[in-house]
Amino acid sequence: LIKAVELFDFSAKDFTRLIFPRFTRDWKQTMAEADSTAAAAATAAINAGSADADIIISPGPEDPNVLTKYKDAAEIVNKTLQEIKAELCDGASVIDLCVLGDKSIQAQCDKVYTKAFNVDPDTGEKKKLDKGIAFPTNISPNQIACHLSPLSSDDIKLKTGDLVKIDLGCHIDGYIATLAVSCIVPEKKGEAAAAVSGKAVNAIQAAYVAAEA
Repeated sequence: LIKAVELFDFSAKDFTRLIFPRFTRDWKQTMAEADSTAAAAATAAINAGSADADIIISPGPEDPNVLTKYKDAAEIVNKTLQEIKAELCDGASVIDLCVLGDKSIQAQCDKVYTKAFNVDPDTGEKKKLDKGIAFPTNISPNQIACHLSPLSSDDIKLKTGDLVKIDLGCHIDGYIATLAVSCIVPEKKGEAAAAVSGKAVNAIQAAYVAAEA
């Protein structure tokens, strides 16, 4: 976004109006059609008594146990985010921040649901409840839109004023909580980042408006 705005000198409003509305409408329509098609197929299979109708549907958020797992996963990712943000500074290693995030998620997961288990519906065997990283930690600076978890040979050192996107996810028993935020890198750990200005502000505003559309 920053590179696009710098290249064409678009305002945030211009950029968002040109690029995002059609994409957003098409995406929402596609997802709605897919949900409708899947629901219709499942209903037809059940009504017809076909073999496909014995699919076990996982409980939804209305189940108190499911909701608790979602909340616990969300608490873990939010705590991990704060740990990563506390390490942002000039010269910070993207790889080190990614490793920090993944280790934090796993360490927190290891402390919860330690005695919980699931029962295999076919064998009756008890299996330890699965939990851990649902989405590896990504630290994506500036023109890299998202999903950067670099190899050790491709590490990037952050600089004061960089715009970074932090993205990570955790699951408890398959119930996933993810988050993604944008931050400005401060000069020193724990400091408030200096305000950005110029075309970078247009790019940030364009992304925010698009996300809210």
